[in-house]
Amino acid sequence: MVLSDTTATVQSDGSTITASTTYDYNADVGGGVYTGAYQGGSLIHSRASVARIANGSSTAQPTSDTVDSYSWWDQALQSGIAYKPDIGGATVNRTTLAYDSNGHLTTVSIADGRPRTVSYVTDAAGQILSRTESSAAASNPVEYYYDFNGVRVGDIGNNGTSNTDYATAIAARSATPSTGAFAGGSAMSVADFGQGYDAINPGSSAEGAAATYTVHDLGFLPR
Repeated sequence: MVLSDTTATVQSDGSTITASTTYDYNADVGGGVYTGAYQGGSLIHSRASVARIANGSSTAQPTSDTVDSYSWWDQALQSGIAYKPDIGGATVNRTTLAYDSNGHLTTVSIADGRPRTVSYVTDAAGQILSRTESSAAASNPVEYYYDFNGVRVGDIGNNGTSNTDYATAIAARSATPSTGAFAGGSAMSVADFGQGYDAINPGSSAEGAAATYTVHDLGFLPR
């Protein structure tokens, strides 16, 4: 288990953000002291101390705190997240996750600066078939996913393309955050079923869709 780590991220303005994070895997015995019963390797609490380094000078940033809670099935299913962006402040952003009788995710309720509920429809294997947001906004993201034999072959939605390359993904990290419901600031309808090009990005899986299909027992072709 990782008990602590330190990361350094170079920003587009040339500054560097360093984050030193500690992790706890034991229950809280009260007062934010995580020395209780071991929770089977599930992350219970983390705290990140952050600094911004620019022109040789380091400036401390707010220290954040995250507490995770779980529903215990045959495995730990995350049921809640309480994120405090600044331990010196009063703001706590909360996320609540709900599951069906099979342990498949059904809804995620998010209470932060833009309260919203994300609803999921899954198949018998737990793969997500649709993702629908609801909030006070007049229009919200809706996405549908299509699989064949457990492999994603296409998706339809109004929140922009999911097929972005590395350069685009990196540029998005330094873009001004959107305050609305949509990733690009407004709805953009997209349908992607093309298997000819699948961009590699930070969210890519190790295998492409086409690489997972196997043809069995072709037999002999007639001459």
